[in-house]
Amino acid sequence: MAQWEWLVTEGHVRAARWRNIALPVAIVGVAAILVGTFFSNALPSAALSSQVADSKAAHVNAQRANIIAFVRRIDRPPEIPENPEALPALADGSARFAEVLTTLNESGRLPREIETVNREAFWEGRWQAGTIYGLRQDRTILIGQLVNLAWPDPDAETPPEPIVLRQITLLRRGVDREWRAYCLAMPDGPPCGRAEIYPLDIPRTMHGLMPRSARRGEGGT
Repeated sequence: MAQWEWLVTEGHVRAARWRNIALPVAIVGVAAILVGTFFSNALPSAALSSQVADSKAAHVNAQRANIIAFVRRIDRPPEIPENPEALPALADGSARFAEVLTTLNESGRLPREIETVNREAFWEGRWQAGTIYGLRQDRTILIGQLVNLAWPDPDAETPPEPIVLRQITLLRRGVDREWRAYCLAMPDGPPCGRAEIYPLDIPRTMHGLMPRSARRGEGGT
């Protein structure tokens, strides 16, 4: 037997064994700490993220509910104005709106003949025949006017009773700085016949354009 083997005791053997397993044990321990840290951080974040998503969804649903209540109250036929002969036909009204869009893209401003009002006045609906009303907020503009769906036949002996409706268009400026027009499709409004958008599809935009009472969920005036 070699001389050096006489120097190896049982204690040396145990120490060598511990040295052999020390590195794997340390690696497993560090891995366990890292895994525990990951889950301890991830689980609260996931719960918080879910809460934020739920809160946003609830906020959007509340806005949409306010819009539904508001539209049900505001979307009623307006009274016939004192000068119904000044009411444009639906096609003429659409042509006027197209001219507004052209001017807006060319100059960046609404035409001077448009009467700019606040949210309360716009939705109050006391519009005069022949006037276009505008409501602006940031990159969104609403323009509205009264139109006559029963535009009289020039050959008719007696003109028919006017059918007065509110024609509303939403103008939106995109990231390319180009303004685009969308017919605001109201349940009892005039037919769009072109690009249309429903108030419920844009709750955040519409909520910012509604009067204070409607944003509180009290409906329209």
